[in-house]
Amino acid sequence: MEEKALVPTTTHEVDFYGDLLLVAMVDNTPYVAIRPITDFLGVDWSSQRHRIQRDNILAEESRLITMTGADGKQYKMYCLPIELMHGWLFGITTSKVKPEYAEKLTRYRRECFRILWQAFQSRALAPETLIPQLISDQAETRARVGNLEQDMQTVKSILSEIRGLSNEHRATAKEMVDQLHKISGTQHRSIWSDLNKAFRVPSYTDIPDEKWTEVQQWLQRRLDTAKKGKGIEQQPSLFDTTE
Repeated sequence: MEEKALVPTTTHEVDFYGDLLLVAMVDNTPYVAIRPITDFLGVDWSSQRHRIQRDNILAEESRLITMTGADGKQYKMYCLPIELMHGWLFGITTSKVKPEYAEKLTRYRRECFRILWQAFQSRALAPETLIPQLISDQAETRARVGNLEQDMQTVKSILSEIRGLSNEHRATAKEMVDQLHKISGTQHRSIWSDLNKAFRVPSYTDIPDEKWTEVQQWLQRRLDTAKKGKGIEQQPSLFDTTE
């Protein structure tokens, strides 16, 4: 019998180095969809799902959740609690991906190591006090999850780190991409992908802040074109000099 998918109370797209991760809230617990991550990293989805199912902890905590895909359709997505995603990622090494995905995978895994270190760097506890402290921290974390707005801020702080563009410019870029999505109907992922290709970076967050004027002009040209009712195929490129 096919597993029944859970229905989340809410879903969010979380920007992680330009990749939009799908996060769903179920019973006050944030879950992240795994299939989009394997696609971003060029990893075989089927083998990763089998790997999760072979792990007694990951298998027990995994859930099938109904979420909206990049194409706007509803799908039953295989998910893990966000707090377990890092452990799963540790098991994927660059030897398992194509060379063109190695840099991105390294960036993902480096964040996992940093998060693990951050959990311990402020402590100099003896073994007999370490475990109770970790249990206490976990209880406090789960209590915070009850507040959805605070929880999503926590998730974003875990998954995202300001790189390249300043915080203010990054927020402005997101607003302009949202506007472009609403006006043209183009998926956020496609817009970010085009921007990354135009500036030859793996993620828009890697664009140096001194290039912000060029980024803003690139987005504004596409907004102007969309407002005129032109199709996406007529959108200007970074190097267009005429309207």
